[in-house]
Amino acid sequence: MKPAIAPEEVYPELAVYSDPITTIESLPMVVSEDVTPAIEVVNLTVRYGQVPGCEAIHFSAFPGERIAVIGPNGAGKSTLFKAMVGLLPMYSGSISVGGESCAASHFRVSYVPQHESVDWKFPANVWDVVMMSRTRHIGYFRAPRKADRQAVRDALEKVEMWHLRHRQIGQLSGGQRRRVFIARALAQKAAVLLMDEPFAGVDASAEAEIMGVLDTLRELKVTIIVSTHNLGQAAHHYDKVLMMNRQQIAFGPTAEVFNAKNLSRTFGGFLTVWQDQSPYTVIADDSCHEC
Repeated sequence: MKPAIAPEEVYPELAVYSDPITTIESLPMVVSEDVTPAIEVVNLTVRYGQVPGCEAIHFSAFPGERIAVIGPNGAGKSTLFKAMVGLLPMYSGSISVGGESCAASHFRVSYVPQHESVDWKFPANVWDVVMMSRTRHIGYFRAPRKADRQAVRDALEKVEMWHLRHRQIGQLSGGQRRRVFIARALAQKAAVLLMDEPFAGVDASAEAEIMGVLDTLRELKVTIIVSTHNLGQAAHHYDKVLMMNRQQIAFGPTAEVFNAKNLSRTFGGFLTVWQDQSPYTVIADDSCHEC
């Protein structure tokens, strides 16, 4: 990984940059210090052989909080999510869910992978996909009980997908597919929902629908952690932001950490910053491989 570059070294104009981001107001989320974090990541490092996927990531999220994870392509966002849900082993560090080791509580974390990572041709309908999340409750080789069927129905109704329960998943629109996976998290009774680029490839209407579902999950005290390239959305719809580029650059309340200096350190040599009539900074980054 390239070392972080001070913004004024690459973009001298940032030294006198009038940063509109500092005017962002934090969302009205108040968390008592006595509350146990829904999920806590402590000095996490994940490697692919000798190549680091992400290094020294350290943050915590509380019940009902909504956190945006931002960084350029290849920054390790997907690697972080896969480690948090147990799909990748940790090289060092620890992850706890509700104060317990994640080794015994991965079932409390639900993961919505990138759209391209799912086989949408798989012969399953909406009902089947959501019911799969109940496996731990049902037990292997057992039929779903009334409580399991009711949990699936409740979840689908919350995301307004009950009427499409018999539809094959490959026949759904992009926004509908995301809502099905959110329903999986609800049926699973997950305390934490990880969403990897859920807004990629969806139109404005579908994006608004998904944000509406996330608002409902906030009311249910589900912690939501979303990786996104939509920086305008990250600046205005999340309680906290985690900025990373293999290593952690910044983490904290949006109004405190979402600024031109941290953005420059996060996106490094790929960064282009300019100010237009919008009340936020615009970022463009070159493509590279995704970890």
